[in-house]
Amino acid sequence: MPWPAASPGTFASAAYQILGSLETIRAADGNKTEFLAMLGHELRNPLAPISNSVGVLRLAGENSPAVRSVSEMIGASSRSSCDWSMTFSM
Repeated sequence: MPWPAASPGTFASAAYQILGSLETIRAADGNKTEFLAMLGHELRNPLAPISNSVGVLRLAGENSPAVRSVSEMIGASSRSSCDWSMTFSM
């Protein structure tokens, strides 16, 4: 079945609508990217003191099994969280 006849104005109007939609989508994509970068940054900020504290615990020389276990657990969690937050900042 053939397409119905349409005036050139109809096509131009549709093209302008499509271009407007593309601009809206690009703006939303830019906003999403900016938000995810900010989220990644905000998630990394509190992890720095935690990671540094783990290093201090290790340097303190306390070699009890409890301190070793806790520092390893905190270190692994902070590294994992930092890796996760890095995925949003790229």
